[in-house]
Amino acid sequence: MLKKTEICEKISQDEQFKIKEKLETALLTLQALRNKSSELMRQCEKIRKLGSEHKGKVCSKCGDAIESGHEIIFKGSAGMQTRYYHKECFEELLVS
Repeated sequence: MLKKTEICEKISQDEQFKIKEKLETALLTLQALRNKSSELMRQCEKIRKLGSEHKGKVCSKCGDAIESGHEIIFKGSAGMQTRYYHKECFEELLVS
């Protein structure tokens, strides 16, 4: 098995420089992706807060507000209301 020093000796200086550049580029890309991920998580949290503050019901299919009494409510396994649909939108889902 080759030791670290033997491997370094076998790789030319030019190859070492290229490898170092590739590693630095990969690290910069990784950092950029982490920053984007953090920003997306902040945006998602902001959207969640806005959604929880919204008192009305919004159709999960078309995104429009639903008048009280004209909605179909889906509940999750815990019994919590998870989705709302207009009666018409729900019928379209059943037909398709």
